[in-house]
Amino acid sequence: MTPVSKVRGAVRLFAIAFIASTLLLSRPETGLGAPEPEFEHTAGIDYMVGIDYDNPPDPASVRISKEAAIRLSQEILPAVGKKNPDDIGLVNARLEDYGQKLPVWRAAWDFMDKGTIAGVTLDAMTGDLIAYTSHFIGNPLNEPNSALPAGISRDRAKKQAEAFIRKAVPSIKGFTLQEKPFSHTDDAVFPLFGPARYSFYFGLKINGYKVVGSSLTVVMDAAGNVKAFQFAGNPGQPVSGAASLTAAEAKRVWANGFKMKPLYRDLNESYGSKVRWGLTYEMDRTFWGMDAVEGTPDWISGGRYSHLFETEVESVEPSSSVFTPHKVNQDEAIQTAATFANFPAGVEWTSEHDNYDEKGERTIWDLKGIDPDDREGGFYTLTVDAQTGQVLGYADYRSFERLEEEQRQTQLPTIKVAEARSAAEKWLAEHIPDFAVRYKSVAPSVVHKGNLSELELLYRMFQDGIPVADQAIGLTLDGKGKMKRLSLPSTPPSIEMLKALKPTIDERQAKKLIVQHTKLIAFYLPNQGYPFTTREVAVGEKRLDLMFLQVPANAEEGYAPDSVDAVAGQVMTAMEDQWTAGGPLPADVQAHPSKVALQTLFDHGALSADAKGDLKPNAEISRGEFIRIVHRSIVLNGYPYLGGKSRLFSDVSMGHPYYDDIGYFVDRKWLTSDTKTALKTESLLTREQMAVWLTKITGYEKMSRTLKDDPAVKGLRDAGKIKDKGAAAIVLKFKLMKPVNGSFNPGGRVTKAQAAEALLRLAEMQSQLDRPLWTWGYGSDASY
Repeated sequence: MTPVSKVRGAVRLFAIAFIASTLLLSRPETGLGAPEPEFEHTAGIDYMVGIDYDNPPDPASVRISKEAAIRLSQEILPAVGKKNPDDIGLVNARLEDYGQKLPVWRAAWDFMDKGTIAGVTLDAMTGDLIAYTSHFIGNPLNEPNSALPAGISRDRAKKQAEAFIRKAVPSIKGFTLQEKPFSHTDDAVFPLFGPARYSFYFGLKINGYKVVGSSLTVVMDAAGNVKAFQFAGNPGQPVSGAASLTAAEAKRVWANGFKMKPLYRDLNESYGSKVRWGLTYEMDRTFWGMDAVEGTPDWISGGRYSHLFETEVESVEPSSSVFTPHKVNQDEAIQTAATFANFPAGVEWTSEHDNYDEKGERTIWDLKGIDPDDREGGFYTLTVDAQTGQVLGYADYRSFERLEEEQRQTQLPTIKVAEARSAAEKWLAEHIPDFAVRYKSVAPSVVHKGNLSELELLYRMFQDGIPVADQAIGLTLDGKGKMKRLSLPSTPPSIEMLKALKPTIDERQAKKLIVQHTKLIAFYLPNQGYPFTTREVAVGEKRLDLMFLQVPANAEEGYAPDSVDAVAGQVMTAMEDQWTAGGPLPADVQAHPSKVALQTLFDHGALSADAKGDLKPNAEISRGEFIRIVHRSIVLNGYPYLGGKSRLFSDVSMGHPYYDDIGYFVDRKWLTSDTKTALKTESLLTREQMAVWLTKITGYEKMSRTLKDDPAVKGLRDAGKIKDKGAAAIVLKFKLMKPVNGSFNPGGRVTKAQAAEALLRLAEMQSQLDRPLWTWGYGSDASY
């Protein structure tokens, strides 16, 4: 065997193993959490999947044999042909987060002579195709049928996709397919300048009701060949055909099932944003759904804030000890905790970080302690405010084995809860500002870990009887009643800050607003939303239950509201992210002359409809909008380029709405950053500016300098008005732009439709460029 053949064989084995481990799985439709950790999760163009390799099903227990699975795959997938798979196995798979296990056949085919490998996941009970992917080994732009213009129209591709689904998934016979938009980050969405693909995303409907949590995705190349497929949700059949109560009746039942409770919380919930405290009213229960036949609602625990209203708390006993702020040095900081923490007297402490304010005064003591008698056994950490002496955190990071041995040797009995709590609260009152006034105790719990017993105490912050979200003190005591761990909120609001928040409406008025902004609609839900339901569902059962679910009354709002700003007197809404890809084309484009170009950019996520569902093809676009459209036409699978943090232009710095888009242009050397010059992103884009940028994007900027006397430009009526004649010559030669009545009209405005036409033409001629625009990554010019 030659070295080349050895390498080729190794690549083939790796490729088969790779594709077998990255077959398609379901998209988390409801966003209700992470998959269970004991399952493997991988992704390629595929979606997440959980495979239980340790407990494969008995082949005798499934309806589809291995031979039948191979035959079905060959009949469904022309790319597979008559070839038997190189690898096939029966496993249990979890096809959605929290979904039930399903026996599936997973098979992989090696077509390395064509540079591809293929993988299939097939339902071993129904014969439905769950997932298929064909993976090209190499640059996807070099794969056959991966360049524009496409060999078939979008309408024809969509019909072929629907026909493929009907053949591949026989269990949805009787269901209607409804095309839907993708999220712009969906792995099935390819950039305009990437490999040419048609991507379709369908929902299901039956008996006039939409099915929640079930979808079908088909990805096709430019010739209409299926490259990837996924059936998510696997719904089963409807249990009932119609609801027994109207939406209005369901809404009345729902409205009678909850109350609004006041809560202090941070109104800026996004990570890293500045804290902005507010007073809100929150639903005290989380509504899951209502059986549309029986009319019985499901209320579940575990909502964002409902646990704060469900948990019983007790007031902390008043203490004569109070916190007195005072500056502390390192020794004093250690002594602050020494009376209550579990570290021995001989621990050697060192300062981990130097924290000083602008005046050069230390602000925080961030300490690490090592026991000299057991340097390999772990360490302690202690954080103390140097200006006030308040203990901010403590943790014992010694190994569990050492602690267990220590406990076994001393044979200490577990301390009494009441005594431990009393001692803890006395110490907390001495070291936490306003502890007895601001905090209430949640029922303590004793935790047993091997031979060890720990007492876990939790104290939540309240202001005038109203809970304060995300403000809790967690304290863990060991068997001696000594502090083992202490965690405190990082930025607690002051009493004055919370008292300044005055409600302008009461609970009754808040509930009225929630009801006004919510409607209930009947949907089919697989297995009543198992496991997010109080109903019992048989393991392995596949059924569709008709359920009323909460939706926003205003379609522009992303989610049904559950919160009201008590100060502003307004419902707090989450607006739907309008950046989507594909789906039904907006009505205002259906008869437009540039429909094909607009549809193409719309399908690839480069253009999106506004909140009212309009694309506004004749609207003039700004310079910033054009930069964003180009960026979104190139980025991989819709994930935005994340630039640096420096100022790019005098009017473009971090926080600018087009910052990342402009950063991408700078990185590709299509713009040169200049902090003394304004980019004027809000100014309307002119035809000449678009020509200049298109010339830079094509990589022919140097060539354009030799074309300033090109006859195509000199013959224009307004040639004298064109400043960059070379750029005009380039776009005219490549037919990226056209003259208008014999003129270039350099100062004319550019509409969204005109930009779409230019970019589609650029995508179609990408193979003629010295270097393709789409890359597998980001970075400087050297990365391409």
